[in-house]
Amino acid sequence: MTDDAYRTRVDAVLRARDDVWGEEELDQPGGPTIASLRARLRPSVLGDPDYLVESGFHYVVFADPDDNSSYALHVADGGQIISEYTPLWGAPEWALPFDRPTRGGADVVQHDVLIGEERFGSALTRLDEPQLADAGLPVLRNVYRDQAGTVWERESFARREDGMLRSRLLLRVRTWGEGVTAAHVLIRSRDFAGAAVADHSVEVSAAAPAVAMVLDNRLSPQPARSATLADHDRARADVIRRWDDVLASGARIAVPDAEVTAAARNLIVQNLILRERYSVGNPYETVFMMEAHLAVLALLRHGHAAVARDALDRLATQTNGPAPEWYESWERGAKLEAGALYFRLTGDPSLLERHAALYIAYFDDFIAQMASDPRGLLHPERYAWDIPEPVYGLHSQACAWRGMRDMVSALEDAGLLEDAERYRSHADLLLERLRTAIDECGSWLDDGTYFVPVCLYGDEPVHGSLTESRRANYWNLVAPFAFATGILPPSDPRAEGVIQYMRRHGAWLMGLTRYNGLYDPPTEIGTHRADGTGGYKSPGIDNAFGVRTVHFLADNEAADRLVLTLYAKLAHGMTPGTFVDGEATTVGVVPGEPYRSSWYPPNGTSNAGFLDNLRLALVREELDASGRPIFLHILPATPRAWLEPGNRISVQDLPTQVGALGVEAESREGSVEVVVELAERTQGAQGARIRLHLRLPSGTRATSFAVDGGLGTPLPDGATWIDLPLARRAHVRVTTWST
Repeated sequence: MTDDAYRTRVDAVLRARDDVWGEEELDQPGGPTIASLRARLRPSVLGDPDYLVESGFHYVVFADPDDNSSYALHVADGGQIISEYTPLWGAPEWALPFDRPTRGGADVVQHDVLIGEERFGSALTRLDEPQLADAGLPVLRNVYRDQAGTVWERESFARREDGMLRSRLLLRVRTWGEGVTAAHVLIRSRDFAGAAVADHSVEVSAAAPAVAMVLDNRLSPQPARSATLADHDRARADVIRRWDDVLASGARIAVPDAEVTAAARNLIVQNLILRERYSVGNPYETVFMMEAHLAVLALLRHGHAAVARDALDRLATQTNGPAPEWYESWERGAKLEAGALYFRLTGDPSLLERHAALYIAYFDDFIAQMASDPRGLLHPERYAWDIPEPVYGLHSQACAWRGMRDMVSALEDAGLLEDAERYRSHADLLLERLRTAIDECGSWLDDGTYFVPVCLYGDEPVHGSLTESRRANYWNLVAPFAFATGILPPSDPRAEGVIQYMRRHGAWLMGLTRYNGLYDPPTEIGTHRADGTGGYKSPGIDNAFGVRTVHFLADNEAADRLVLTLYAKLAHGMTPGTFVDGEATTVGVVPGEPYRSSWYPPNGTSNAGFLDNLRLALVREELDASGRPIFLHILPATPRAWLEPGNRISVQDLPTQVGALGVEAESREGSVEVVVELAERTQGAQGARIRLHLRLPSGTRATSFAVDGGLGTPLPDGATWIDLPLARRAHVRVTTWST
């Protein structure tokens, strides 16, 4: 496809209110696929040369598995390794007013990787797609053909050695260029002002076609030096073993799409390094409270409870500031919901015990606000980070209600709340008043969709397109925080009406959250901002704010849309091969940029969107009105191809609000075998039921099932789920018939 044809095609999709490509994917007989989605857009691999690294390529963050206090930023094109943070931090005027990190100091260093005078990876047309080793582990691998025609293999990683984080680098000639028999490899180490500190050069020849090196993460008289190939191999084996051990300490998930499995493994590695910080190595290495909780909860949901507990403990006493200047109630709701979820998923009351007085003080503050507010709601507060106007924010109010509801039940079950009924009644009263506000402010539209303004009792209009104005764009970012709380339960037809409003009014591109609101007015489709930042130069997507959307869709059993979002996030919401995403990513064409760019990658909240989506494909808890689980849904939103004959789904030690879950599902011709195992049930979940969903390939239906070798039970035509007995283990054999 020519550049002009590509631009025309992309612009037409961006101008449409419907999710044109998403609906095309959903209409395919087998549903969305990674391959068909990937073919629709060019990949996202760029950051921003003004804000990140000189080449403009993204970097991957490496740290020691046992120590995330120091970082090595390996530029994914293979041409540079930077210690701690980018030297361009804060150079442009737009940069956020954050200081450089205290770690590192003045002795940070950047290493350039040169073949002769050519920087490795500098010609993107000669660079293969960067890859990570061993299904997503933090070992970067590149293949590059230099200007002489020699093809190089490159590998790098980092680990702590002798008290310092050090990077390991291997370069090996795969094939020599015509007439070439030797090459000169140079590591040029510079300080952050760009001044050369030291050069380390090695000759590579047919007799010795590979060279290994150690690169310090601090300035020193000789920050780069040679190592033996055997030493490099031992160091790599150590890094892989230790990161494998870290991942094995949490849930283990393997699905038929190997790329999905690898992406999930690497995103967990990334978030174990980032933890509650929004990013690492750039001005987003800070804590934004709402986003931080989403990133940490993804780790918790995937079984890394100790790391999540420590982060939630730190977040409990942090704040952006008081209302109305900041969104204090929204923030407190996030803390309450997160603390309650930690207790539900682990059974560990220690976090609640430590902060019970703080949580109860939040309850009392909410009650006092309701008593003094003329509408009986929580007081108006800041709309969002970029919009300081105080509003009755549907998102703030709903998140505060959900947090209060969940924490009241959690503290009650943990034996830490004496007056639970009083607090529960106030949470119920807030919910009642919010639903009244939705009744009074929301409206059914002529197209059969339902709209609720974010600014309750304000002058917010119905947004014809969610990318037409800055306020419309911000509705698209924050409204899902409200709807994911269950303020409109799935039984309420307005919940489906909101989903249809989002679908038909420009909320999504291939299921991903659209955004074009950083600048006011928004960037016109078909144009770009030459002075804009990576990720925001043209209309695009904002994956950091798509996390709550997947929860809203899951609760409303929109399984096919969850499949679309899962695959689209993998195809276009992260870099291929290295799984890195920023806050936002361009979609519209930017002249001079052959690939799409993202803003301040990596981003832990964007990572959480994929991790939560994958978990929701495999398991979902359905809660009662008090926030306690009543159903555990097994395999509720898997791609249908995952149960094609010969495929296997494996889930081990996945924490749920009912108990730690194991699932082994194997599909054969004519049957599907599923083993479900639950550890001892968590407090408050003793009566929860188990429902196994059967998302079979198109043209296949379930005809009967048997549990634990018992007699077969016929299934009615169209049956898509089976309720299992309340047992610790169940072996289900489903007989299938294919047309």
